[in-house]
Amino acid sequence: MGQWVLDPRDVERMCSQAAEPRIWGLPAAEWRASGVIFLSRELAGLPLSQMVAVVAHECGHAVTRESEFTKRDGISSEWASELCADYHAFRWGFEKEIRAHAPFRSLAHHACLPGETISEAGREWRVDRWFHFRPVAGRREALPAPRPALPGAAPRSSARRR
Repeated sequence: MGQWVLDPRDVERMCSQAAEPRIWGLPAAEWRASGVIFLSRELAGLPLSQMVAVVAHECGHAVTRESEFTKRDGISSEWASELCADYHAFRWGFEKEIRAHAPFRSLAHHACLPGETISEAGREWRVDRWFHFRPVAGRREALPAPRPALPGAAPRSSARRR
């Protein structure tokens, strides 16, 4: 329904300035570059609350910063990105709309919302109110090491909502 896309010209411009001392210490270009939110025409056929949920979520992608993403990464980079977007939408007051739209979202892509449990590779994780994955009580496994992302690959999981 929606997608945040970086402006490749802006990323290229920022990368070409990498040697300039004035930008040393700043996050990588992909975390600072401008971009565009694309919305499907199908979105216009949805109820207003679902339209709002999609737009708020995509705006959340646009404002996500590297440090926020890094804190949530570990199980799946895609899920970390989605958790960051939802975190911002909740922060802005769109929790009700995001929760109402959740049954219509792809669980394999979006992971889950705070208070929900998801399983991956035989482990169960619950998303806390700060949108971090936590092992389910009684399980003491540490977060798995981050996996390198495969371009275009969906995460393999046995995800389910509870």
